[in-house]
Amino acid sequence: MNFLRDLALAHQKHEGYYFLSLSQRNNNSGNLRLTSYQMHLYGAVEGAGGFAKFPSYSIGLRALEDDLRAKITGHSKHIDYFRNPTFLDYVKVYAPSGDNNNPTAYANALIKSLPQYGLNINMPLTQVALLLNKKPLILSVGAKIRALERGIVRATKRGLHGARLILQGTLRRLTNRK
Repeated sequence: MNFLRDLALAHQKHEGYYFLSLSQRNNNSGNLRLTSYQMHLYGAVEGAGGFAKFPSYSIGLRALEDDLRAKITGHSKHIDYFRNPTFLDYVKVYAPSGDNNNPTAYANALIKSLPQYGLNINMPLTQVALLLNKKPLILSVGAKIRALERGIVRATKRGLHGARLILQGTLRRLTNRK
């Protein structure tokens, strides 16, 4: 699980990225408007519909992820972070009603596409930003044991208990060998 990538792909879906769509022709999965920043950093040029056109899909996706990260983490001049903005406030900036968007419907569509993250329309961006750094919660038992052995993961009580039972069973089998 990668929240930023999943969020970018949810935007891509909502923006209507498909074969020969405007966003596909522009390599711009988020239908980002062209800015001088994108021109200099990603080599974007003016594309169809007044949107940025990126040299490749992967560069356009990276530009979208960087744009989303900036908006969520307080690096957008269009969001007043001193007013404790919410997920809806972020969507209002990303997809403003002035561009014929319905920010509430857009936010709800993103939330519906990302149930694994527990988002809601009134979630403060400070909480959304925490999702950018979360590690996947689901590890295989073997991965948990290896991580515990390396001392990297702070296991939860349940995770530690399960790992302890597995280790005890392994030790029993090893000690019963002749």
